[in-house]
Amino acid sequence: ETYRRGYHNPTIRTAFVKARPGFGAADVRREVDIGAAGFPGVSVSDPVQYAMAQAAAVERPVALVDALVLLAVAIALLGVMNTLSLAVVERTRDLGLLRVLGMTRGQLALTVHLEALMVVALGLLGGAAAGLAGGLALVAALGFQGITDLVVPAGPLLAAFALVLAGALAAAALPARRAARLGLEAAIAG
Repeated sequence: ETYRRGYHNPTIRTAFVKARPGFGAADVRREVDIGAAGFPGVSVSDPVQYAMAQAAAVERPVALVDALVLLAVAIALLGVMNTLSLAVVERTRDLGLLRVLGMTRGQLALTVHLEALMVVALGLLGGAAAGLAGGLALVAALGFQGITDLVVPAGPLLAAFALVLAGALAAAALPARRAARLGLEAAIAG
């Protein structure tokens, strides 16, 4: 009856029911189901069902963003590999000079791997700072809707950092191998 009196406007999408003390959840659900029976477009959810529906609405866009981030990371790692390959080709004489001065093949390969790690670590730190700033701005903008806490998922974030750094090492493998295989004479002459 309360619904019929107060909710005759068809634009209302959600109504919450608060039970008086002494009414159990099953009693309230039964009464709400009876009251909503005359409205075919109305669906009734308990708090758990409502929370699951809200979470499902958020999970799809988040999965899309995750896929786009994964694609961006893959493209970035290809860029790192390409940049390191070009650096090895352009610094052939410098690398040859380092070998003449006593640097071993392993040290030269390690240098290329460390260069990849430094480039990717700078990108990770810059991205994390931008993400944190964006999160703070979003929380500030949505404070009127009750979103007041910024949560930084440290565990998944560190795991993602570790995976990206491992990807950087993998991306540097071919350029590092090429740098380590440079012949001294060809490198100095080239």
